[in-house]
Amino acid sequence: MEAAAATGAADDPLAPVAPAMGKKKLKKRDLATPPPEPAAPTPEPAAPAAAAAPAVTLADKVRAVCDQLGVDASLPVPAALSACNEAMGISGAGPLLAQADELVNQLGLSLGSTSR
Repeated sequence: MEAAAATGAADDPLAPVAPAMGKKKLKKRDLATPPPEPAAPTPEPAAPAAAAAPAVTLADKVRAVCDQLGVDASLPVPAALSACNEAMGISGAGPLLAQADELVNQLGLSLGSTSR
């Protein structure tokens, strides 16, 4: 009866199975082919240098207006804008960029790309 119990356990699909001990046996194809290398990141295409002109910054606008009006361009941007507004008789209201744009427009300055 013990023999029947021993063979019965081997035939039982739900019987616990002990893990195989030792090294994993490699197949010939595992030895012949190296493991796949990780994919290299795709480089981003370089932007053409001449295609896009650099945008004119707030500092560029303030410097140009200061130069035109004879205001000290080394002042901080808010103080320089305030002095330029006063020189032009404009009330400095609103965002600094809007004030700088207004001064550039009123003085008729061309600074390249004036997009915000």
